[in-house]
Amino acid sequence: MSDASETPIGVSVGVETLIAAAPPRGGAGTQLVIDGAHLHERREILAEATQALQAANFDTTRGETELFVAMYHQIRPQVYSAAARTVQHAQRFDAPRLVLADRHLRPGSLWPRRSESDLAAWLPAALRQAVVEKAREASVPVVRVDPGSTSRQCHDCGAWGAIHDDGVLVCRNDDCPVSRVRRDLSSAVSLARRGDR
Repeated sequence: MSDASETPIGVSVGVETLIAAAPPRGGAGTQLVIDGAHLHERREILAEATQALQAANFDTTRGETELFVAMYHQIRPQVYSAAARTVQHAQRFDAPRLVLADRHLRPGSLWPRRSESDLAAWLPAALRQAVVEKAREASVPVVRVDPGSTSRQCHDCGAWGAIHDDGVLVCRNDDCPVSRVRRDLSSAVSLARRGDR
């Protein structure tokens, strides 16, 4: 149950958009979007290099591990910078409380062999963990909610939307005032509303 004096800020994490953050209601200026194109490109390079190593006829586990650790050390400052920006954005609101999807927070060990899907899941988990750490440092509370279908449903009416390749969710409810919205922002608003219950 939320405290009526708190402002829930939904935080949606991903790869192409690192972080989208938004309160349950509000317009322009109340939302934060941090683009992740540069990290997405690095993750793609890492995935391709890992696949090439795993296709070799000899054990490449150590090479894969070193490659992953080297890439992580390159992107770690950007991950924590995005997390810090998210917390700073939330602090613009009265009594902010960050609302994250209730998923595994720990990104897991850097060491095991990884599949392409493991690599795709690792960055969002690392982002969630970084947001939690930065929020703790700033004494901003964090709650976790069941994300359900927040990335596929319209934040305004709850109807299932069509997802376009450009990251836009198109609401299929003709009576809804939302016709097109960035999928990540819609998800952030939905998370904030779930944290406002």
